[in-house]
Order: sequence, then structure tokens, then C-alpha cells
Amino acid sequence: EDLAGAAEIDRSYVSLIENQHFAVSIDVLEKLAQALGTEIHELFLPDLPARLQSRAHD
Repeated sequence: EDLAGAAEIDRSYVSLIENQHFAVSIDVLEKLAQALGTEIHELFLPDLPARLQSRAHD
């Protein structure tokens, strides 16, 4: 409920997303990422910055 409120998204919609029953638009992803204080890519690849930094040193 807190995430839904912070992202201004219906609680039932967030539940559908969490349970992988609904495709998510970019707009909704932006709202969720902002509510979580993160970037969209971190919702999918939380270790991306570390991966990129590791590759830069290879």
C-alpha cells in the first residue's frame, strides 16, 4: 500500500505487477522507480553499475 500510494498507482495494480500478471508501461515504471528512490534499470538489473565498472577495468 505504501508503494502504491507513493507512486500514485492503485494498490490492486501494484499487486498485479508484483505477481507478474500484468505488463507495465514505461510511465508506471518511472513512477515506481521514483517512489522507491531508484532508477528504472535498477528495478531489473540492480547490479548494473558494478557490472559496467568491472568491465571498464578488464
